Amino acid sequence: MSTSLTKRRMTEKAKADVEESEDAIEEFKEQIADLEKELNEAIKEVQAKWAEIADDMEEIPVHPYKKDILIDLFGVAWFPYHLVEVDGRAIELPGFGNE
Repeated sequence: MSTSLTKRRMTEKAKADVEESEDAIEEFKEQIADLEKELNEAIKEVQAKWAEIADDMEEIPVHPYKKDILIDLFGVAWFPYHLVEVDGRAIELPGFGNE
């Protein structure tokens, strides 16, 4: 008789644990839904804020002077190529390489 009582108590405890877990899952689902709603609202607020900032542009003209331009380095680069005609089409081939 004590064995059947123990089994019944364990069964009831397991059933209570399952019900508690199901309640916790439902509560977590509600929390997730609330958090998603808050996230969407926050995203809308941020998008509205930055859209307003982007629309509020002001053009500032800049007039540089030659005296304000400083050159540290100047150079000229040349990459040779060959112009070849193949089947009536002109093709540019590089005249340099790592071959």
